[in-house]
Amino acid sequence: MSRAQFQLAYDGEAVRRGLMDVYELAPALLAIGDLVREVNHELNHDKAEVSVQVKSDFRRGSFEVLLLLDQNLIAQAKDLFSGQLANAKQILEFIFGTGVASAGAVGAVKGLLSLYKQLKGAQPKEVIQDPSKHITIIQLGDGQINVDVQTAALYSKEAIRSSLDKTVKPVARPGIDSLEVRRGRNVLEQVAKGDLPSSILGTETHKHAVESLTATSNTRPVLLRVTRANFEDGKWGFSDGNAKFNASIKDSGFKNKLDSGQEGFYKGDVLRVELTTIQTVDAGGNFKSEYRIDRVIEHIHPWLQRPLITPAATQEAPKFPRHDPKRLPPSRE
Repeated sequence: MSRAQFQLAYDGEAVRRGLMDVYELAPALLAIGDLVREVNHELNHDKAEVSVQVKSDFRRGSFEVLLLLDQNLIAQAKDLFSGQLANAKQILEFIFGTGVASAGAVGAVKGLLSLYKQLKGAQPKEVIQDPSKHITIIQLGDGQINVDVQTAALYSKEAIRSSLDKTVKPVARPGIDSLEVRRGRNVLEQVAKGDLPSSILGTETHKHAVESLTATSNTRPVLLRVTRANFEDGKWGFSDGNAKFNASIKDSGFKNKLDSGQEGFYKGDVLRVELTTIQTVDAGGNFKSEYRIDRVIEHIHPWLQRPLITPAATQEAPKFPRHDPKRLPPSRE
């Protein structure tokens, strides 16, 4: 069995406050697993299987995830020597590089993630192989990138580029500024917002714009008990019997009556109103509800209302015909 450990460390304001959306982290971790499996399949075919496991808990302040790459040989011994087998450590180097600047005549870019950053996740316009130097030259407009042949071949796979997209996508979120891939204290690769493809940044920007819009808005007639009157421009306090909340009153006619003294308030007063509830969600997924009274339909003073049932002490005695002993009962004939 071959093993290699590495860390994913996200950084940013939200991370330093100990916050990271699980719906962003989970797809990134799954994408890392898919990426490792795809690279292993391309390099080793059916000779080895790999798995990526979370080994440590999440620590506040850095949001560093320690991962363990396990590789199990599954072919028979005679098949293992039929070709070069990339072990767990080499698989990581193909994906993230070595963290050490390339040296020598080749000077090729090391690591899929490094190539992904330079190409902004796009396919190269032109690829030219140089057999004498065992490198591939990728043309980028007026410039070029030298990369080893194997890395270029891996990067050409759509599934691998898709997994890279998902791995770096959390960096596009507000409050997350970068992702570092480490082996111990050695930083193999770093991805900042400026390294992301415009397609990812554009999608996230549009997503947050949508999230900050009104999620729901509805208007309905309700009865509300006044808990705090506000005769200035502030909000009033109300209770609907289940919850207390603040709401602004937009009914100008009702406000004019208040200003002229035509309306007065007493403890326990009730308003029948048209209430609009506006629910929004911000970029961080936090819900917020606001309340607005568009029209005051009726102002009710409960203590002045006529009771529906008259108290027994004040009820008038029922009238029955008085019996006359001299009067005979009606004939049955």
